[in-house]
Amino acid sequence: MLLVVLVVIALLALGAYSFSELMVSESHATGVFGREAQARACADSGIELAASVLGRPADDGSFENVFHDPQHYGGVTLRESNGPRGRARFSLIAPNESDPSGTTLRFGLIDESSKLNLNALVAGEKKQQSSNTSTTSTSGTTSTGTNSSSSGISTSSGSATGSTSTSSSESTSSGTVSATDPASRLLMIPGMTYELADAILDFIDDDETSRTNGCESEYYNGLQPSYSSKNSPLESLDELLLVRGVSSEYLYGEDFNRNGLLDPNENDGDVTWPPDNADGALQLGWSAYLSVHGRETNTRWDGSTRININDNNLADLYDQLEEEFDETVAQFVVAYRVTAQAQSAINSATQSTGGQNSGSGNSNQSGTSGGGNISTANLNQQYQQLQQAANALGSAVGGGGGGTVTRGGIDLSKGSGKQLQSLYELVGATAQATVNGQVITLQSPWAADGSSMIGYLPSLFDTLAVNTEQFTDGRLNINEARYETLLSVPGMTESLVQAILAKRQGADGGPLVDTTGARATAGWLVIENLIDLPTMQQLDKYVTARGGIYRVNSVGYFDEAGPFMRLEAVIDTTQSKKPPVVLFLKDLTELGRGYPQQLLLGTQ
Repeated sequence: MLLVVLVVIALLALGAYSFSELMVSESHATGVFGREAQARACADSGIELAASVLGRPADDGSFENVFHDPQHYGGVTLRESNGPRGRARFSLIAPNESDPSGTTLRFGLIDESSKLNLNALVAGEKKQQSSNTSTTSTSGTTSTGTNSSSSGISTSSGSATGSTSTSSSESTSSGTVSATDPASRLLMIPGMTYELADAILDFIDDDETSRTNGCESEYYNGLQPSYSSKNSPLESLDELLLVRGVSSEYLYGEDFNRNGLLDPNENDGDVTWPPDNADGALQLGWSAYLSVHGRETNTRWDGSTRININDNNLADLYDQLEEEFDETVAQFVVAYRVTAQAQSAINSATQSTGGQNSGSGNSNQSGTSGGGNISTANLNQQYQQLQQAANALGSAVGGGGGGTVTRGGIDLSKGSGKQLQSLYELVGATAQATVNGQVITLQSPWAADGSSMIGYLPSLFDTLAVNTEQFTDGRLNINEARYETLLSVPGMTESLVQAILAKRQGADGGPLVDTTGARATAGWLVIENLIDLPTMQQLDKYVTARGGIYRVNSVGYFDEAGPFMRLEAVIDTTQSKKPPVVLFLKDLTELGRGYPQQLLLGTQ
């Protein structure tokens, strides 16, 4: 009987011990779960902070520094505690684009416009092809002559370049990059080949015609499992894994945990995963150079509509400019656009007749050829015809009836002969116009000296636009883009790229705090004497200083021990008069912590 009692007591004791042990484990698990939830909340808070900052411009339209700000984005405390174990924080981490060694980071956001937008490349190619088709079908008409001359430059520097020389410059100035060939731009990206570039472009474009080195649905339909080319814009860069020949190694390179740092296991050859070349430098994948999101909104900082400087109704344009600025600005801009009208008409007649001559295969200095006579009388006759057509169009656009329409003493009835390709064409320019019956030369209200440009360029580019499109896609942010990505810009030279990178780097080799005032526009390249105005006019359609869609890497953690959480989000601020929208959210925690504690706190 005693033995039975002892056994029962032992079993009861064992049960009590097991229950106690289970409760301790459950308590520990509950604590870990709670701390994980807190770490997740910290990481989420980082993303919400980023969205809040991006959505609240100052009263003057300027934006807060989101490039590198350790004070506001590094080691932000959310929960205080007497001990480090209970102190919760988040940090917003971004790779230092100016550090190829992968040893430093910055505290801030990643502008998606700092990468080459694949969707914009394909869309731009299609737009160019449509433009070429339209130009070919209307060759010899007045509108073609106007468009051809519209990319010319007329500034106080004395430069005057037609569209033919512009196209030539775009195709040759950077050696292998062509404005009309998106594959040539992709080839600037490390690891890219002709076959991969064409396959990527074929996968995105909306046709089933294979490029020279590419493939379309016919190839993918033969795979197991089979699928088709997307033939539409990509929504995520990971979709490139469906493209022939593309693997995760191309997308992420040696940066296996995607932290932007060269970790020991990423610099030891084949000793540990991932495979690497042990060269002491971080070989980044395409995710550091390519994007599917880069975009800017073509509205003012408050969401209101910008003034279209190329408005065909010059009277309306004048009135808008006078209300926004003053009579001097309105008079100069309208005069600048009207002044080129006669020259554009003559250029059109010359090109039309010259085209006939070249088609005949015979040309000489006397003005006669097998294709026709290009005498002054003939040109004047054609010019008069064009003038009559322009007058009729100008009267209709100006509001009618064949009467004279004037603003600021300038006759607007003849319409405009110039379409601006860049707002930089107005900087330091002059315009000769007939004002109240007298021919005078008007000086641009926007002087070409650097000290003045720092003050007026942000407001100028926020107020005016060269078109009415809702968005501008694909321009590269020169304040953040990497070396190879900058080289993909048509007209960008290697020496200019090196100069840009040198200006972005601090004396200690780390990233400079974003000077949002002086470098609020890409015009700082002119302000700091890296290029001249004519070059800036050519680069303007390819470069910017700030995009509207950002990538955020937020890490939630505790000062001591405890779990962590890594989140990656893409935030869109281009929806006019609406708060920022999170387009994409991904949990990267399974890739590991990725960052030493001291680095997250900004103490190393």
